[in-house]
Amino acid sequence: MLATHSRGFTLIETAVALAILALTLTVVYQSFGWTLRRSTEQQRRDIAWLKALSLLDEMRRDPLLRIGHRDGRSSQGMSWETFVESYSFPPTATTGVFAPIDGSTPNLLQIRITVRWGESPARGIELRSIEFGAPQWR
Repeated sequence: MLATHSRGFTLIETAVALAILALTLTVVYQSFGWTLRRSTEQQRRDIAWLKALSLLDEMRRDPLLRIGHRDGRSSQGMSWETFVESYSFPPTATTGVFAPIDGSTPNLLQIRITVRWGESPARGIELRSIEFGAPQWR
């Protein structure tokens, strides 16, 4: 009759296996946390872009686009600002495509929209556009 010895894990082998498992779970947990933070940040950035585009669309529909500044807060807790100012081409650029035949310069307005969702400068976006319009002061 052959004697068979069944051999189990030693205490050292079990401790090493648990240490490896703990390190692996720590890395996986940190990876999920980083992914979740990045996903939340990207979602806020997307909402900020949608708010900025919505404000620009609203301003484009206004037949009397006025020079000035407005600000407010969105329902998502983001703050926004709009700036409208006159825009003029550099002196050498007025002979380009946008210059009317009569030699006058077109009436252009520069719109700058800033949307922020935190105190850090990295937590904000800025949208700029140049539009035709009649400059009217608020």
